[in-house]
Amino acid sequence: MQRSYYEDIVALLKKRLGASSVIIFNHIFRFRGSPLTPYQCDSTHKNPGLDAHVDIDPSGVPWKVEQLLGEEEAKKAMHHRFQMINIWRPIGPNPVMNIPLALCDYRSVDVDKDIHVVQHRGTPNSLSGYAMSHNAQGAQKWYYLSQMRSDEMFVFKIFDSKPDVAQFGAHAAFINKNVPPTNVEQQSIEVRCLVFYDQ
Repeated sequence: MQRSYYEDIVALLKKRLGASSVIIFNHIFRFRGSPLTPYQCDSTHKNPGLDAHVDIDPSGVPWKVEQLLGEEEAKKAMHHRFQMINIWRPIGPNPVMNIPLALCDYRSVDVDKDIHVVQHRGTPNSLSGYAMSHNAQGAQKWYYLSQMRSDEMFVFKIFDSKPDVAQFGAHAAFINKNVPPTNVEQQSIEVRCLVFYDQ
């Protein structure tokens, strides 16, 4: 099942983005409804992340590429444009309603004031990432899909080596107070991918 899903994601990104190669380096299931206890959480089973963030900051991306490819191959792969992308979608029969994922419009972010580097400990996937603070001017624009189902997905950047485009998609789960609370299980899966181009 995992292999088939990974193959589908790789094919999707190659077709839609024109990528030459895609490496999926981890996935996480997140559970909504009754929160998982600390004993139920592990590297691939977690509760939703309620703090606005970006998974990996730019200094950590080359480290991740080298970790996966080795030093020599990493240098070749990073010679052209490359990205780190997250693909997030609900899974199972129930739509995600109570704790959906929201994405921030990059154009509304003050990169110098809203973004702060944070160190990650105890994770094999990144050394550091970004935390995002509320903009004092209230300029940030956040979007989500209500009642998002398993045939819908978000595809958003964690990093892009091309300097003149949006660099990342800050994101966070949030408690949706517009719907009644429920313990009905709502699940999602996210996969993180390195995406490489020939030019």
